[in-house]
Amino acid sequence: SAQPPVAKRGNHRREHHGDVFIDPYEWLRDKDNPEVIAHLEAENAYAEVSTAHLEPLRQKIFDEIKARTKETDLSVPMRRAGWWYYARSFEGKQYAVHCRCPIGDPDDWTPPALDEGAEIPGEQILLDENVEADGHEYFSLGAA
Repeated sequence: SAQPPVAKRGNHRREHHGDVFIDPYEWLRDKDNPEVIAHLEAENAYAEVSTAHLEPLRQKIFDEIKARTKETDLSVPMRRAGWWYYARSFEGKQYAVHCRCPIGDPDDWTPPALDEGAEIPGEQILLDENVEADGHEYFSLGAA
């Protein structure tokens, strides 16, 4: 059976407000250190070998979650200053599209509904996270 990798121990000393800490694993903070990268790759390889028998279950759970997820959807719209604001998700797209549409009648409190085959009248795209993420390995919107 595969053995987990063991991280070497160092003798790094830190002092804060008069308290002394000896951190034997401080060296693992250096993300550019080839030793750190090699250790993390060894941990990942060990995890893969140790959990290989779970792959069919992992795939079954993933498929079930995906089957229950509506990829093309609309968040709960928020009403503000004559507009409905909401975010949309689209099948095959990884990130949200932030939109708004005008409120036709100030007395109408019925938010827009998503009909996958029809457009939302007067919809404006305010921010398409997919466009912003294009060409980048990682994208995260803090707030919109």
